[in-house]
Amino acid sequence: MRRASTCVAALALVLAGCGDNSVVPPTALKAPSSSFDILDGANGGNQHFYFLSPLVTSPTYSGTFDPNVVTNVDICELSADPSTNSDSHCVTTVHSFTYQDISVLVDQEMYKVNWNTTDDSLDPANVYRIIVRAGSDTLGYRDVQPVDGPTSSSGAQLIYNFNNGSTIPIKYRIEKGLLCDPDVPCSSGAITNDGGTISVGTGGVYVQPGSLPDGYDAINVTVTDSTGELGGECIAGLDLPQFGPCIRISTQPELTSDLVNDAVVSVCIDPHTLPLTERQDSLLRVYKWDTSEDTVKVLPNAEEYICNQTVGMRQNGNLLQRALAAVGSFFAPPAYAVHTGLGSLTSSFSRFRWALPAWFSIYEGDGQVAPVSTDVSVAPAVIVRDEHGDPVANARVHWDVTTGGGTVVPDTFVYSDASGIARVDSWTLGPTAGLNTLDAWGFGISDDTLPYGAPQASVTEPVPIDTGHVQFTATGCIQGYGTPTIDGTMEPGEWACANTYPFTANLSGGSGTPATLYWMNDGTNLYLAVSVVRDQSDKVASLRFDFDHNGDGTLAASNDAFGVENGDNFFDQFLTDKCINRSQAGCGEDDTADTPAGTKDGDGAIGYDGTHLVYELWHPLASGDAGHDFTLAAGDSIGTFLTLQIGNGANGNTQIPGFRDWMKIHIKGQ
Repeated sequence: MRRASTCVAALALVLAGCGDNSVVPPTALKAPSSSFDILDGANGGNQHFYFLSPLVTSPTYSGTFDPNVVTNVDICELSADPSTNSDSHCVTTVHSFTYQDISVLVDQEMYKVNWNTTDDSLDPANVYRIIVRAGSDTLGYRDVQPVDGPTSSSGAQLIYNFNNGSTIPIKYRIEKGLLCDPDVPCSSGAITNDGGTISVGTGGVYVQPGSLPDGYDAINVTVTDSTGELGGECIAGLDLPQFGPCIRISTQPELTSDLVNDAVVSVCIDPHTLPLTERQDSLLRVYKWDTSEDTVKVLPNAEEYICNQTVGMRQNGNLLQRALAAVGSFFAPPAYAVHTGLGSLTSSFSRFRWALPAWFSIYEGDGQVAPVSTDVSVAPAVIVRDEHGDPVANARVHWDVTTGGGTVVPDTFVYSDASGIARVDSWTLGPTAGLNTLDAWGFGISDDTLPYGAPQASVTEPVPIDTGHVQFTATGCIQGYGTPTIDGTMEPGEWACANTYPFTANLSGGSGTPATLYWMNDGTNLYLAVSVVRDQSDKVASLRFDFDHNGDGTLAASNDAFGVENGDNFFDQFLTDKCINRSQAGCGEDDTADTPAGTKDGDGAIGYDGTHLVYELWHPLASGDAGHDFTLAAGDSIGTFLTLQIGNGANGNTQIPGFRDWMKIHIKGQ
């Protein structure tokens, strides 16, 4: 009496080929060659896959049977006898069984398909290989050889001999974990055109019915929580702050075209546990990285999600209730995203994780001037904000010197702080005078040039993200060489390339205040300035420079002197004979009062900005006013001392370095 075999299809497994099949039992044969091969969990292969009797002796296993894997079986002819040729490989596929041909015997915890060898005109001179696959992944194989006439073969042998023309029962066992890394949270299962859900406690995917593309009747879907494995690099290269679990989804076989309908990918997270404001919670979006395409997209929210629910799936007429693990709290907003067409599953892996959309702009440090090969005075910084304009912390901003040949520290990246500011430690300009540029950039951080602009949080379809850029500029100058504007105001960077000499300015009443002398030239004019720290304006404010033309350290008639006093009253004078023996500065006649008359060459201005009293002056290096003005060129030096008066009663009087003590001013060339 024939006993009917029990066939139960689970999930995607159609019971094609299930039923009563007459099997011609194999009989005795010669011992096989030791070079013939077998690969399964008992023979050096995947510990979740085992061939079963009669292809092998009954193996020992301890895992949990998994009836929800889509498999196929191929039988191929090997290129040569493996006993004599170690490079033997498949050359011709003689028979293939799809998942629809393969039965799942749940009560016997096995997969089974019967191979009627009369269908394939096998050659007893050849060796054949039975290969079990999940998609393109080989789970295991068993070498077999037909024999004309009676056979005898033990499953313990490396080759299974069978009577040519008999029906061979190919049986194998698959256990939970076949498609999963046992060290991380993972779940896998079959999805057919009836749709279904695969989930771990921290995320999952729901595929709608009728979604598989042409050529696919069933696929294996694996969902892995790779947070511990990948950490912050879940979405590789994404510089936005990332949150929550890293969900990785893969299929076997790999899809070569998109799903017909959208699938919902859930990344389960409670935003209220995150270091974000309530307004930022609502801006969170799921980002997806397709490893095969090396693209990252920001995804719109879906209208439903699968976290914290039990989802019923009807597949092949069997209702399977799959309890999804709860994550402990509900979401605000719901933690889900539409992944159009499951494009990320077209090959290899797709990864998903929450991130906070953001944009950035220059905060400070742009447009500076500094001597070549020195640091700018204000380290460049950007500010990262969300769509509402609130600061975004922990965004990664990269920095690259792009023009000028300088250096930036660090030359990698800086994370934004709680105020949204990402600042470098220093930017050193290059060795050549001129333009220097520094780029700040972030992959996924928006700027005004990107097509989607700043509000990634408002996308309505998957949008590929790009790299945002912000550029800082600075001008490198030669120390002591430059052209300021003489207006009594020291603009940022205006005197950055001047030589400086700090001193203390005396005030009326005997007190003092910090002051600085600046000087530089531009090949045409000599520029001088003094900045004095003051908390009030003064009734008396004058500055005078005396010059030693011949550099002998003494006063001489016709020595040049010029300055500015009380307002913007510039004077240009020369020393007369009667000034030589005077014990105080201030002696001299205007160049224009001489006979023959000279010219008034230069200008000056005094200004007060509430914190500093500023004197600025210029005078030609070579005015041509012989007998009154100095004549200087690049490489020359001239001695000078200044006399500064500041006060509101008894005047404070300061002479630097001292009365008729000379300091050298060097005329720098370009």
